[in-house]
Amino acid sequence: MGGTALGLVLVILAYVVLPGIATAPTSQLNWSILLSTSVYNYSTLLGGPLGEEPGWRAYALPQLEKRFGPLRGTLLLALLWTGWHLPLFIRPGWESAPLWVYLGILTGLSIIMSYAANLTRFSLITAIAMHAAFNTVSRFLAGLFATTQPTTHLPFEQVLALSGLGVALTLILVTRSRLAYDGDG
Repeated sequence: MGGTALGLVLVILAYVVLPGIATAPTSQLNWSILLSTSVYNYSTLLGGPLGEEPGWRAYALPQLEKRFGPLRGTLLLALLWTGWHLPLFIRPGWESAPLWVYLGILTGLSIIMSYAANLTRFSLITAIAMHAAFNTVSRFLAGLFATTQPTTHLPFEQVLALSGLGVALTLILVTRSRLAYDGDG
């Protein structure tokens, strides 16, 4: 359970807290949203985690890490996961980020998720919970910025990608690219 909780904290840190701190005065942010259950709805689980994570983190990740090592396997999974979402880019309004920024967002998220998945020995519950937390980021951000607006010279999606990649890079450095993987890699 500790790996799941840590994974959830890392997702919220990477995609809510850091972008908030980077783009608005902290005193003007609505931090109480982080404890609110109002950000969750049925799409939190049904919008991807239940259908995707048995394949991505429960099946593919262990195979990719065993064959390519934890970091390269995770980076390959991030590329595959981005490709999986390519058809949605033709749907107007689905995503406002350009594909390269979306790849950056999913790369950071994949590294964070691999770390927690490895800590929990590929727990499907961990993967689903983290994916669901990520799917809730836009609602967390809407609540966080309820009384102020983010100000940045970059598009906000790039701030999200850079924040996630920053947390991911920290995990890579701290774990020496092992991402808590304990197999042969």
